[in-house]
Amino acid sequence: MALPTNYVDAVWDGNRKYQMIQNQDSTVSFTDETDYSVEGSFFGANDINQTNAQVNGLSTAKTITIGSTAWSSTTQTVNGRAYYVATISSLTIYVDNPEISIAPAGTVPTTAEEERFAALAYAVANVSGGSITFYAYTKPTSSISVLAKGVA
Repeated sequence: MALPTNYVDAVWDGNRKYQMIQNQDSTVSFTDETDYSVEGSFFGANDINQTNAQVNGLSTAKTITIGSTAWSSTTQTVNGRAYYVATISSLTIYVDNPEISIAPAGTVPTTAEEERFAALAYAVANVSGGSITFYAYTKPTSSISVLAKGVA
């Protein structure tokens, strides 16, 4: 999800102007009567909640296991190169470009793991769709677990 980056400040000449209104319950209310040359952007609870979710997502990490049966049976050509493809869905992706470590999560890889990871070319996240598509040079024959930061 991309957060807005086009907020603008209100612009006016002179002092801000307010009209004081006497309420029936002996209180007063104020109405902004300032003549604005530029209306400012509204920043409310929804904006800060989205911002905080993005910030919180930066420290979130998930181990994703790509099963051997998740890979396509045939290759897909991307930019003139053939890849086997596996898509993992039902993810919550907090950032536009999650960091995906194509290596075992927190361990020293065995020779067999290194060979499996060497098959992986790259990964592409679909933030709005909640999925990550993995591309491999050769079709993995056993499960591979990767670490994705910014994903839950």
